[in-house]
Amino acid sequence: MRLNLSRVHCTLFVFLALATLCAQTALAGPLDRQTERLITSTNLGGGTAAVYIADLDTGEELASYESDEALIPASTMKLLTTGTALHVLGADFVFKTKLILDESVDPPLLIIEGDGDPALGDPAIFEGEQPGVEMGMLLDQIAETLRGAGVESISGIVVDDRVFDRNYTHPAWPEDQLNRWYCAQIGGLNFHTNVINVYTQPAQSGTPLVRMQPDAYWVQLNVKAKSNRKSRDTAWVSRPTKANIFTVHGNVSAKSEIPAAVDTPPLFAGRVLATALEERGITVGDGTQSTIDAVRLVEPGESLETSRTLAIITTPLDEVLRRINTNSHNMYAESLLKRIGNEVTSDPG
Repeated sequence: MRLNLSRVHCTLFVFLALATLCAQTALAGPLDRQTERLITSTNLGGGTAAVYIADLDTGEELASYESDEALIPASTMKLLTTGTALHVLGADFVFKTKLILDESVDPPLLIIEGDGDPALGDPAIFEGEQPGVEMGMLLDQIAETLRGAGVESISGIVVDDRVFDRNYTHPAWPEDQLNRWYCAQIGGLNFHTNVINVYTQPAQSGTPLVRMQPDAYWVQLNVKAKSNRKSRDTAWVSRPTKANIFTVHGNVSAKSEIPAAVDTPPLFAGRVLATALEERGITVGDGTQSTIDAVRLVEPGESLETSRTLAIITTPLDEVLRRINTNSHNMYAESLLKRIGNEVTSDPG
């Protein structure tokens, strides 16, 4: 069985279109007009665009559109990252997360071999779907795959995240913002964009109602926030370094969704899968340990027995590029950069 997360999209990135225009030998005047038509026909919402195109060899101006405007640049470095990915990985590149069974032990051991896919379990990839629905469908499919292979119990889960190193954050990232979704850690196995979504709702009791997605029971969720409908909503979520302990602060006066970055994403992903399998009737562990304790990260240099590959979960590169260049998603871009490094050096990214 092959689990395929891909969906076909006909996507046009402005920077790719401009690159195509640059490749033409048209005079500056016609290229100016083509550039202007491209920009004015694109729905930028509240955004503003300015373009300057020059020949890198001669310095000759090829096209200009509002290029003298003083604008605050967006995350334009992501264009270089995605362009490099197309060059190094290729337009047909596909991320492949493998589910492998080690049948040298009884019950067998499930190995999850990560490929650095930033889209795994990301509800936003599936447009128009209710958040969390596709994630649940993915977990359903994995459970069905195990059952289809005759597996009703596993001795544990090993997460092989060695496609990347375990430097989950960059030392230059702001320490006081590492709990924020835009500073999400980067792992060789990512899931749900490496965040939990904390949902808050006001309550008459003065203590807000709080839940999280994924529903990870082993994650500690504290509530220090108050609920006063007459005051401004100021709810936010903190997390200490190197721990999955989340605390809701501030005032909750309206329903809100607060994404917060998790610690050690590969282990978090493995534990989400383990608890999901238990909920779907597949026993995880040998009975002497809890479900989450039956999940571990592979040791450096460890050799794993691989009896058979049960499934490969795929995400095409174009899905990842679309998410990066449409939403300027940091975790996606960082994952892609590390995957490029792995491809070039064959070392952990």
